[in-house]
Amino acid sequence: MIRLARVSVRRPVLAILAWTVVAAALTLVGLGVASSISPTVTTVAGTQSSRAELARSQFGPSVLVPILLEGPGARLDHQGPALVRAPAARRTAFAGPLMPLMAELADLLAAVQATP
Repeated sequence: MIRLARVSVRRPVLAILAWTVVAAALTLVGLGVASSISPTVTTVAGTQSSRAELARSQFGPSVLVPILLEGPGARLDHQGPALVRAPAARRTAFAGPLMPLMAELADLLAAVQATP
């Protein structure tokens, strides 16, 4: 190790060139390895995370939006469920015709990302 240090001090240009060659070689090896490695997601069957992953793969990502309704209890009990269902019905009516197109685009994107 001390001999390597002495050679590096005596010939710094040679040392820098040698380290550049080593770095370039490791970069090339790294690029070859990166295309063969794929990330994996491990879920245990029957757990909440596996059910969530299944739902996400079937229905796509979702966002929960809390709705706070204020008022007299009797009126909230009567009108509340209809008020909560109305935004969900609008969202479904809006996204309904686009869903097949969005699914096809998602499949195309997954295929492009999967190709090396």
